[in-house]
Amino acid sequence: MKMQKNKKGWIKIVEAFTSIVLIAGALLIIINSLGLQVPDSSVFVYDSEYAILREIQLNNALRNEILSASGLPIEWNNFDSSGLSQVKSKINLGKPTYLECKAKLCEINNNCVINSVPDDKDIFVQSAFFGAKQDSYAPRKLNLFCWA
Repeated sequence: MKMQKNKKGWIKIVEAFTSIVLIAGALLIIINSLGLQVPDSSVFVYDSEYAILREIQLNNALRNEILSASGLPIEWNNFDSSGLSQVKSKINLGKPTYLECKAKLCEINNNCVINSVPDDKDIFVQSAFFGAKQDSYAPRKLNLFCWA
């Protein structure tokens, strides 16, 4: 007597495997299209810069230091000698450890850039404007340059 082989079992296994692959593929496409992305690191840098500059704007002592400074523009290296040492220390204390930051204080209409920045890094810049004290109008712009 000759035995007959039942090939219907193998067909059911292939059908089940194909169904699982199709369902898994559809789930991967749906999950990928939901937009679950890692946030851009530049958002964190800009948020840090904004927080530092906002603290300087809201602190009366730091604000008066900026509005009282003379001999604009003032480079980062000259902040201590120009009476901006508290502003410089606030920036150094407020920045995250992974950032390197420098600032420049300029008149509001001047192009306020720094010369010594690394060529191989992305530079992130935020500005803060300081308008007037109670007795004088002396608009200034503080630019904060940071890179990681």
